[in-house]
Amino acid sequence: MLENLKKAQEEWKNKEVYFQSVTDPDLVDHAIYELEASRIKYIYLLKKVKERNIR
Repeated sequence: MLENLKKAQEEWKNKEVYFQSVTDPDLVDHAIYELEASRIKYIYLLKKVKERNIR
């Protein structure tokens, strides 16, 4: 579970970098979608880790 959380955090960071690098309006929309999806995934996994008291 912790490994999945770490991967999700890294994915979120990568999506932030992607968002910062795009300039085309269509790609900006795509980047926002991807960034938000990865953020939600990370928050979900973080909540599950906390619920299970995983360290």
